[in-house]
Amino acid sequence: MLQPDLNDPIVKACVEIIQSAPQITPVTDEAAVSMCNKQRNFDPENPTVTADQIPALNANEDWNRAAGIVPKEMPSMR
Repeated sequence: MLQPDLNDPIVKACVEIIQSAPQITPVTDEAAVSMCNKQRNFDPENPTVTADQIPALNANEDWNRAAGIVPKEMPSMR
């Protein structure tokens, strides 16, 4: 997979949208860039994430767990 480029306006905008969305579990910069990189460089193995799906995805703890985004107080979930 191509490395994410934060100078890419699409990736940068995507990261800003993810980080500004209401979240149960905070999304790290690395996770946000990873999601945006998948969106920018479509890979059939990793479906794209659209900006309007971000709040719903963040509200879904199973998705967060699957994405490797877990609360720091719950390391056993990693």
